[in-house]
Amino acid sequence: MEVLIEVIKKYLADNFSLYVKVLGFHWNITGKRFIQLHEFFQTFYEDLENANDKIAEHIRTLDSFAPGSMSRFLEITEIECEKNILKADEMILKLIEDNEKIINTMNIALKLAQKFEQEGLVNFLGERIENHKKFQWMFKSLMED
Repeated sequence: MEVLIEVIKKYLADNFSLYVKVLGFHWNITGKRFIQLHEFFQTFYEDLENANDKIAEHIRTLDSFAPGSMSRFLEITEIECEKNILKADEMILKLIEDNEKIINTMNIALKLAQKFEQEGLVNFLGERIENHKKFQWMFKSLMED
């Protein structure tokens, strides 16, 4: 069970770190697709923001404490901070890469939740995976001509 808890904590750190990254992209997007991407990034960061509390609550239901500081998130996340202001296509490529990392983490967590018969967590992760796959499709579509 401890391995499940650690993977869910990593998922929270990844989700929160990606939330911060997308928020920065939302604030700093420029170019011909400004309106489209500004609004789309908002849709994505709001989705991530809404998931943060739910992920933390699942950690608590597993009788553990959720990480709750940026320093702790940075210790366990796989999502790299973005220190530069990127062009629109570079932002989208980063989001495709980072979203794939989160999908992979959630898939590991899902298998573990199934193993430990955590049905509520299984359902939550299944919905989140589908959500991230939908965003992944949309990100990739934005890169097509």
